[in-house]
Amino acid sequence: MKTIRVLSLIALSMALIIVGCKKKKDDDHDHDHGGGGGTVQMRWVNLGHGHDAQNRYHVDLEAELPVGQDTLTEGYYRLRAKVMRGGALYAGTNVRFLPMMYMNDHNHSCPTEQPSGPSQDGLYYGAAFFMMPTMMGQPWKVHVVIDADTISFTVQINPHPRSWVRRGRQFGNPSNPRYLYEMKLYKAATGVQDVSFYVYKRDMDQPATSPSGFPAATNITQIDLLTWMPSMGHDGGPGAQNATPVQGKPGRFDGKVPFNMTGDWWVIATFKEGSNVIGKDTFALEF
Repeated sequence: MKTIRVLSLIALSMALIIVGCKKKKDDDHDHDHGGGGGTVQMRWVNLGHGHDAQNRYHVDLEAELPVGQDTLTEGYYRLRAKVMRGGALYAGTNVRFLPMMYMNDHNHSCPTEQPSGPSQDGLYYGAAFFMMPTMMGQPWKVHVVIDADTISFTVQINPHPRSWVRRGRQFGNPSNPRYLYEMKLYKAATGVQDVSFYVYKRDMDQPATSPSGFPAATNITQIDLLTWMPSMGHDGGPGAQNATPVQGKPGRFDGKVPFNMTGDWWVIATFKEGSNVIGKDTFALEF
């Protein structure tokens, strides 16, 4: 009897370990943004279902949004596509995203991260930086291109609620590159908070209708950060960490910003290339 009880306990322990490992694998692409004081739970939101003209491919497109946010705004979003063919998950490597805004006088794409192939869960992961909102008669579409076929999704992009997305910024000399960037402050509250910047530039040697025309600004090596309270005339206290490049994520810079009280604040960002200052920007908020 004692032997049977011990074996039962061992079996139960192994079952719990297997279930735990399986859940970690299944949740591999659902995660929190930010750490420390700025953690925000994320979830995947369906943007639509579509198929190609020949009805060979069926695609579900999703975007990763913070819990509590149901619509896309200007800025950076991870995307993923579930591609089915013949009732089974498609496993080819030639799947890419082509975001496009169709304006009255011209069309343009935006900074885009492409899938490297199907992930462990069989889905295709990428990202897009929507640098302006949808306008009347000027929609955004995300085209999922599979080999020679295209499945298109119209997506509504609303204005950023805090106006923290910039486009076409030229610091100083008019011959300097035009930068596109966003500050993501994961939690506006007292304490030291996590912050990320997504920074790209316009490559005028590439067409605006191609994502290649909006590469990551890898020339920027650091973004110096300062919090300042204009109404009180003081900074946010200790704990600031300048934003530095995130390995394996071109264009993303992570740092920390402190807020030692509630009220009106500025986050002052200084973009640097080595020791040279490229430009500065100020992001206003109040909490």
